[in-house]
Amino acid sequence: MNTSSGQQPNATTTDTESGSITVMTLYIEDSLYAIPIENVVSLSKEINHIQELPIKTPGLIGVSHYQNTVVPVIDIAERIGIKSGNDGKKELIEILSAKEQDHVAWLDALEKSIKNGEKFHKERDPLRCEFSRWFDEFQSRNEALDEIMSQFEAPHNQIHALADELLPMCDNGESDAAIKQLNYHRITTMRRLQSLFSHAREQLTEMMRPILLYVTRDGKVPAYALLIDEVHDAMTYKLKDCYSPAQVGIQSLSINDKYIKAILSDKKQENSILLNVDQILQAEQIAAVKEVAA
Repeated sequence: MNTSSGQQPNATTTDTESGSITVMTLYIEDSLYAIPIENVVSLSKEINHIQELPIKTPGLIGVSHYQNTVVPVIDIAERIGIKSGNDGKKELIEILSAKEQDHVAWLDALEKSIKNGEKFHKERDPLRCEFSRWFDEFQSRNEALDEIMSQFEAPHNQIHALADELLPMCDNGESDAAIKQLNYHRITTMRRLQSLFSHAREQLTEMMRPILLYVTRDGKVPAYALLIDEVHDAMTYKLKDCYSPAQVGIQSLSINDKYIKAILSDKKQENSILLNVDQILQAEQIAAVKEVAA
């Protein structure tokens, strides 16, 4: 398998004993999918030269060139009808921007209460803040993003503590001192919090780097390429631990199950969904794409 692009898979096992299957696993959003290792030709980060085509096929982006071969490019998430990792990251960026603005508005409301004596209606308890409730559910596989997110708690708590600290000062006739303290925290604590929001968005943007995975049917020439979010690993499962979609009731899900060949299960490693290489793009569709691209 050619990995000249720098995407070198880190094989967890090279077990080829009878009764097992070795697959290349990849993430789409938070689910792990798999393709038999013998169907993987190459991985590439070069996605800037995809040629668009006037063909309306779900998931078809256009064509790429692998050596002297025209190769259809498929957005696998769109093809099988699920949200891609990039879509999820874009949603996270929007959520982070909204949460940042919520806290800017929170501080503005506190300033208004101090200056005008108006009742402060915003949430004082940082643990009951909408951001905290969202944050408690947040999970990421990216260590850099996790490190950024781990730094939010202290400045977030400090911002919310300002209401209980500054409003009593107003009741004691110390409004000017309260405003001075508020302005200090605007350029220190709040700036720190906003910097973390910005760094988190930048990291998510950095993570949105799709990869082309070239898939073969004959073990030599790529039939098509899949646009994927993230390569995971090469993994080996025992065939006795492979279950058909019918066995696990996957037909009840919204995913189009014709693209799913099996569920690979193993107590020692993460389960994955084995994609049906032959169904993702059929021979007549490949021929039609190549004819238009010629």
